[in-house]
Amino acid sequence: MIDTIIINLYSNTLGKIPLNGNCVIENTDKSNNPKVRVVKWSIRNMAITYTKVEPHLFKIKLVGSLHKYLKEDNLCYFNYKDLKKALQLLSEETGLALDTGVIKRIDFGANIPVSKPVRLFNFMLKTSSSSYKKDTYNNCDTVTFRKDHIALSFYNKVRELDKATKIRYRRSLLKNKYVIRYELKLFKRLRKSLGLSDTDLLVSDLIESKDIYKRILKLWHNEYNSIVKVSEKLIFRSSTHFREFLELSGIRALGGLDKVIEMLGIWSQKQNHTSQTKYRIKTKLIKISKHNLKTDHLILELDKKIKNFEKGKYKFCPLSDF
Repeated sequence: MIDTIIINLYSNTLGKIPLNGNCVIENTDKSNNPKVRVVKWSIRNMAITYTKVEPHLFKIKLVGSLHKYLKEDNLCYFNYKDLKKALQLLSEETGLALDTGVIKRIDFGANIPVSKPVRLFNFMLKTSSSSYKKDTYNNCDTVTFRKDHIALSFYNKVRELDKATKIRYRRSLLKNKYVIRYELKLFKRLRKSLGLSDTDLLVSDLIESKDIYKRILKLWHNEYNSIVKVSEKLIFRSSTHFREFLELSGIRALGGLDKVIEMLGIWSQKQNHTSQTKYRIKTKLIKISKHNLKTDHLILELDKKIKNFEKGKYKFCPLSDF
């Protein structure tokens, strides 16, 4: 489900700025010229900033959650039709032609009801095959994987609600329940991340065809699958399991199977090894990389629910799906 989005566009008008408490006018001209340079206002959770760059031209930036903008919170299902409705409503309420806007960031996430505390699931997210840097917070209630232009986040959605005063009433509906939110965050080169030409991703690209939405959903699922998920009780079950885990972790740490095979090619040329030796090593690497340690029921549960969401078989709503 599309959530947070950042849109940049240029306009020769300010659109429909309301003269109320949500509108803030700032003078950012260092020469203390009293002319208005920046206008900021918000509509529900969507923050909008107008910066004058020329006498009759403004650079406009919109930042916020489309899901929360349309439905107050981002707990239940938010489909492609909801996305188009939110963008259309935002265009109408701001008086801006958003279809010409460039998307600079887009988040895709889902709330997944699970059977046990979120930290038990997060604890099994060990490493990734795509050179991500892993961080853990709040006793494993939150786990993030980051690289240049992509981030993955797994966190306790119920705990987040405790901090959101406006929707704290939802907490009572989720008492003694567990919800893990998994988000994919794209920051740069969005089209390239989606397997398209490396040009700007426009709002019109998102609303005129469902292809972009489907690509984001597919990437959301694929990046989840790139994470090695292992229960520690299984890692230390035997020396074989432990050795396999170390071998697999080593391949991931070096940048994934493709990167290791590339390194093998360079190394074998320098060492003047025969193609047969290179083939044997490459075959073993592939076998190690494809081999999965036996998983427990928590990993299988999360895998299944993520896959079902990607296939459209299950539309999670933690307020009713227990």
